[in-house]
Amino acid sequence: MTDEIVRQTQKLEPLLQQLSSALWQAAEPAGAEDASVRVLTEALRSEGFQIEQGLGCQPTAFRAQYGEGTPRIGFMAEYDALPGLWQERVPHPSGDKARAGHGCGHNLLGAGSTAAAIALARALRAGGRPGTVVLYGTPAEETMLGKNRLLKDGYLKDVDVMLAWHPYTQMRCGGVSHNAMNSILFSFHGRTAHAAADPENGRSALDAAEMMNVGCNYLREHIPEGARLHYSYVHAGEKPNIVPEYAQVWYFVRARTKSVLDDITQRVVRVARGAALMTDTGMEYRFLVKGTIRC
Repeated sequence: MTDEIVRQTQKLEPLLQQLSSALWQAAEPAGAEDASVRVLTEALRSEGFQIEQGLGCQPTAFRAQYGEGTPRIGFMAEYDALPGLWQERVPHPSGDKARAGHGCGHNLLGAGSTAAAIALARALRAGGRPGTVVLYGTPAEETMLGKNRLLKDGYLKDVDVMLAWHPYTQMRCGGVSHNAMNSILFSFHGRTAHAAADPENGRSALDAAEMMNVGCNYLREHIPEGARLHYSYVHAGEKPNIVPEYAQVWYFVRARTKSVLDDITQRVVRVARGAALMTDTGMEYRFLVKGTIRC
């Protein structure tokens, strides 16, 4: 069986290159991977896979199945890109910051997983063996949302084993664990005013967001080695002469274990509350991804 899988994989080299190139050119950000999904599902459909597209609340998630019976062998394919990372296929910087690009090799990942699923399906067919090949198209990996939403909606649980891979500088199996992560959106609410004529009546939500970030940057010194805090502004006001009544900042908090992650997260929340107190504004937060461990 192994030799047959190897033979079928070798035959798929032209398709693998075609899929990889097509996904590279599509380079669509999380949740908008329409062309990428089309590329992969067309290849799978031509090999006899049954396609279910649009899983749960994610229109660019899909499930492709071939065969019947057990074992049920699962594969995961990722295909989302990152904003501002477009790169020509050359070994030197040639980017276009206005376009998304594959900074983490998801074009290879999506193409490779798809080719692996097809190779296994062909091997089962050639050997007349029972078994079901299930490939999940998992969007929005770069925002850490896609697989969590699929799990919440009851997917990814219908296989006996799930196989995945990621491009790397070495070829090896497993044995790598990564940080647990919380993705948190902090929103600050203030009171608008004219920044020149009436600033004393304003309560700047942007001030609160900036104070939070200053506090968290000081917090970095006092968290365990390997833990990480990073953030970006989502909303930061409209014009300089208007005191912002609303601001929003998006945080990723990472740590080696969930217990450490939970402790750091609570400290970050307290920093946000302190920033709101200092600026006389209101604060609320919500988890986008909570306690996700990537292994």
